[in-house]
Amino acid sequence: MFDTIFFGENEIRDIYENNIPKDFHESEIKPLKKIYAMRDEGNYSCVGFFKNKVLNAYAFVCYKNERDYILLDYFAVSEKLRGNGIGRECLKGLNDIFGNSKGIILETEDPAFSFDDTDMKIRNKRIEFYEKNGFVRHNISSSIYRANYIIMSRRKDRIKDKDDNIYKYTEKIYKVMFSENEYRENVVLKKL
Repeated sequence: MFDTIFFGENEIRDIYENNIPKDFHESEIKPLKKIYAMRDEGNYSCVGFFKNKVLNAYAFVCYKNERDYILLDYFAVSEKLRGNGIGRECLKGLNDIFGNSKGIILETEDPAFSFDDTDMKIRNKRIEFYEKNGFVRHNISSSIYRANYIIMSRRKDRIKDKDDNIYKYTEKIYKVMFSENEYRENVVLKKL
């Protein structure tokens, strides 16, 4: 079991500067001021998962309404601890932390847009990880500032939600994450 801590401004900055650049491609990293703004508006939470006061994983989550789906914006297990079931435990922990939500939506990088074979293996491994943990793919994709994603979700009751519902909830969350102008110019959410 983990000790979970909601990060304040300093902890968010530390994770943003020291962890996120190692765990995510630069095309996926949004400006820190945007993360602060969404958090200050009550639509974003940053959570650390600790054992013995050591950070094991972190999750940055966005939502329009905590009773709907939450979107897992950034999620990573500390590199030295990967492959030990920590990710699975943390995903279960998110269900507890956001107990009123219907479930979790996430974007994972589309392997069709890999930079090379190594990148493709990493992307496919992520998809396999999420599928092993009850997430299902939807016939929905997104392109955000030229980064291309597959949309996946996991309901708490483990019943696959309809693509139309996931599309609707993803669109609502994106409209929290992006201004109207940003959304129009840099976000493409589509049903396949």
